[in-house]
Amino acid sequence: MIELKDVQGFKPEYAIPIKSAGIRSFKKRIKLNYNNESFDSYADISIFVSLNSDRKGLDMSRTIEAVGTSYNLNDVAYDIYNNLFSRINYSKNGYVKVSFDYYYNNKLYPISIIAEGNASDIKKYVETSAEGMTVCPCAMETIKSIMLYDYNISYGDIGISHNQRNKAYIKMQYINDAHIEELIDIIESSFSYPVSSLLKRYDEGKMIIEAHKKPKFVEDVVREISYKAAFVEPDKNLYINVKSESFESIHPHNAYAEIEDYTQNIRRYTKND
Repeated sequence: MIELKDVQGFKPEYAIPIKSAGIRSFKKRIKLNYNNESFDSYADISIFVSLNSDRKGLDMSRTIEAVGTSYNLNDVAYDIYNNLFSRINYSKNGYVKVSFDYYYNNKLYPISIIAEGNASDIKKYVETSAEGMTVCPCAMETIKSIMLYDYNISYGDIGISHNQRNKAYIKMQYINDAHIEELIDIIESSFSYPVSSLLKRYDEGKMIIEAHKKPKFVEDVVREISYKAAFVEPDKNLYINVKSESFESIHPHNAYAEIEDYTQNIRRYTKND
């Protein structure tokens, strides 16, 4: 029988430890179960492990073999992580990210489920994003003043302003349930108004009117998302990262804001009425 050398187990030429080595964007069709429903997904999977200074490389085939075909969505990254570490014994830390599209409210949303840490402390995270419309509150108030002063025209609650398409992201730690649909709802409710691919003339007009009732800076968006998400699991202290980027209509640059904190800290802040 032929004897094959375990080259990955050789000592490297340069004895330097590696933080992350593995596979990125491995595509596989898997079945995911969530909210008592199952759906097939073509998942994009990345798996990394740390390597000590005395090991040349990781076992690529064992990494691929760690990915099965059917999972509970909440545990997909966690289960792959544990399966991988049942096959290898030379790494202390790992990272698994499983990304896929999730269909909700007649839209597709990008979802990533993440597990990372070490054998004694594996944390689970969910990432998602959505797009919406924001209306500039500064321009609205400025235009109200100009119209009254220069044109003697008085606006009521709704004024003219420029607007942007905004994309907001959230990464949040979770324990048992990733709360995908709830987080999507939180993001979309934090815009001036959510966007839609199909708009008839009346729908478009109503959308613009409703959006101008809720003018928001990019900073307002991240604050609102963070505050609402902090109460998804009100008895837990979970890591949260929220980002928002407005694609400006009157500037050649974008506006950006980000919050990174723990939900217990965010819940301490007050909501101004």
